[in-house]
Amino acid sequence: MNLPRSRNLIPGQGAILSAPHKKYEELIVFVHHFGGSKLTMRRHVHFVNELGFDALTFNLSFNEGFWLQRIPLSRTKRIGLRHIWGDEVEDVLNAVPGPKIVFAFSNPAATAIDAIARRKAKDIKGLITDSGPFAQMLRCSWNLLSQQYVVKNRVLRVYATGFLNLLWGVDHTQRLHKDIASLPKNFPVLSIRGWNDRLVPVSTIDDAYSGVEHLKYETLALPKGEHLNGLKDFPEDYKPKVARFLDHIATKL
Repeated sequence: MNLPRSRNLIPGQGAILSAPHKKYEELIVFVHHFGGSKLTMRRHVHFVNELGFDALTFNLSFNEGFWLQRIPLSRTKRIGLRHIWGDEVEDVLNAVPGPKIVFAFSNPAATAIDAIARRKAKDIKGLITDSGPFAQMLRCSWNLLSQQYVVKNRVLRVYATGFLNLLWGVDHTQRLHKDIASLPKNFPVLSIRGWNDRLVPVSTIDDAYSGVEHLKYETLALPKGEHLNGLKDFPEDYKPKVARFLDHIATKL
């Protein structure tokens, strides 16, 4: 799948990818999943470009497996990827003027919510989260190591789960609930989840979004969906719901 020509380089080796026929004022900012990159967003970029939205993709740092070149220390002297990536998403949102919609994946969606909350949702018209964020970090880390990285030694998996929790940020759930609670009243959110997701069970996403009565909160449930495969494997369900949500909150040109 080929992407449109990019323009306007931004932090994180990012670029804006233009729609062939732009129909909406808002720019869609993509925040990729753990282990992903701006290239893994190609299918979604193509989808929103075809809808008439320009899209922005960028690379989060510290994202090549478990290899770290330095301690993940944020601007606010907090240790953890959630804090580092919150800084980076905030920098990207600040770098591009004009109205934006954020589209974030798996648990890095928590860092997108962090950045939106820091900016008091300034110029952010809405948020879509796919297969996350999740509140039960230890449970989902165990699933990741069991299902995706296939760490067969149970003792090693226990230690690795603890390491992932420290690497991400031990205050994750508390901060996530606080950030969601601080989003503005009637802020639009679409949460996409697959019922067969073995990495991030639906209950962990529901836990993350507990207490969202102040938001315009919608869900897209994919009964046969797994982790992050909604657009690829169930486009007939995924595309119409996302398109309607975007059209409802965006400004037509």
